Amino acid sequence: MDAAIFSLIAAIGGWCVLRWMRTKPSFNRPVPRVEFDDGDNSRVRYARESEKLIAKGYHDYLRKGQAFSMRNVVDDRRPLVFLPRKYLDEVKNAPENELSFPKFMENLSILRHAGGPLITDELCHATRTDLNRALPRLTQQMYEGCLTGCREFIPECPDWTSIMPYPLLLQIFNRIGQRVLVGPELARNQEWLDLTQNYTTSLLQGTNTVRAKYTPSLRWLAKYFERDVKVVYKERQRAAALLEPVLKSRLAARAGKQKQTDQHEDAIEWLIDDYHRKGRKVTAQEIAQDQLGLTLAAIHNTAATVLSTLYDLIDHPASLEDIRTEIRQTMEEHCGKFTRAALQSLRHLDSFMIESLRMHSMPQVTVQRLALIPKTFHDGFHIPAGMQVMFANRPLNHDPDVYPDPERFDPKRFYDDRDSGGNNKQHHFATVSDDSVTFGSGFHACPGRFFAQDVIKLLLASLLIRYDFKFAEEGQKRPVDMTDNLVVYPNATVPILIKELSF
Repeated sequence: MDAAIFSLIAAIGGWCVLRWMRTKPSFNRPVPRVEFDDGDNSRVRYARESEKLIAKGYHDYLRKGQAFSMRNVVDDRRPLVFLPRKYLDEVKNAPENELSFPKFMENLSILRHAGGPLITDELCHATRTDLNRALPRLTQQMYEGCLTGCREFIPECPDWTSIMPYPLLLQIFNRIGQRVLVGPELARNQEWLDLTQNYTTSLLQGTNTVRAKYTPSLRWLAKYFERDVKVVYKERQRAAALLEPVLKSRLAARAGKQKQTDQHEDAIEWLIDDYHRKGRKVTAQEIAQDQLGLTLAAIHNTAATVLSTLYDLIDHPASLEDIRTEIRQTMEEHCGKFTRAALQSLRHLDSFMIESLRMHSMPQVTVQRLALIPKTFHDGFHIPAGMQVMFANRPLNHDPDVYPDPERFDPKRFYDDRDSGGNNKQHHFATVSDDSVTFGSGFHACPGRFFAQDVIKLLLASLLIRYDFKFAEEGQKRPVDMTDNLVVYPNATVPILIKELSF
């Protein structure tokens, strides 16, 4: 019996080795691997210091037109491959059945195994098409949401008052975002607001657990054994339960052919339309997955971007006064209301936001794709199927060949890129180009970046003309950013002081 068991184990071991050899990537040109010089290449160190490795690879290889690789903490068999910009057009224009962004995100973040929402066609259509079309009609509504959120979540502060800004910003953004995503019914439901705000944290914990404890071939087991993953699935089911009566009411109204004026303008309606166009049955479970996907993409990152910009505004008080003057003048010209035209006229604010985003861009990598089939580029460089390719974003934003004096924060660096009428000549906050890939590039450039641009400006306008801000300690500067694998976040653990402005 022992011999039989030994033979079985040996056979399985041999099969695993053979499978490993067959799946080991093969390049037709050398792709240097960038690691830490002292030999400590642990997962924890990658999570905390990946920025150093990416910067080294960018300087040593990408700037010279050569790809490099780095450890993939999700799958050690296949390293992450960083490509130089000369391949950007070919990657962003490649068809989905060759280089896939949804599959990349699914693999890298382990969404399927951690119970997270997948990137569906319906989710992308609701954002890329319906939300962007609706933005001009939603601007004033979002501004009123900003004002309401400030009154509700920011304490009275006639004198300097200490606050933790990130939780407040997160609550305000979640309230505004849910009004656009799920409409008035659930946007006023505290259980829904709590669930959507906490979901990202639950999913992050779940994915970290799966990544740390399971090999790629065994990750499907996590949902049966891991409490962190079970929590994510439980929250998804609760989201579907909360959505179900709203969905039934919306479908009943459509069946009864209610007047157009009774219909809502939110992502529930857009998703229903898209499912019906495709002849698919609409279920609360699918709508919940799409809604959580939209929330995951929109709320936390947008709040973190405002926090980062606010830190820079405190660091540059002269710019703060220019921006306040601009906001007040714009509001006077538009009778206290905000339209998209009014937002576009905020040239000082827009330039400052772009520079803050350049200096402290959160994604270290963008334009990520999973090679579904072998891919050969124009110069003969070949990548095998199964490879995850991407472009370094943060080092590009600090490249002196792209941005002169890149380590200097210049609030007006992008101000002159607009003509006297405020029209775009080269840059605005949501710009994507070969020199600016923070929001990605090509068809899969972040479809919600225009929504993020508008709501960030609206919230900053609401805050800056009502409150003054400063760091808690005299002479304190912007807190050092925090790295988490391939993302760099502003430090959300630092309190600041806030005081109501006197008029």
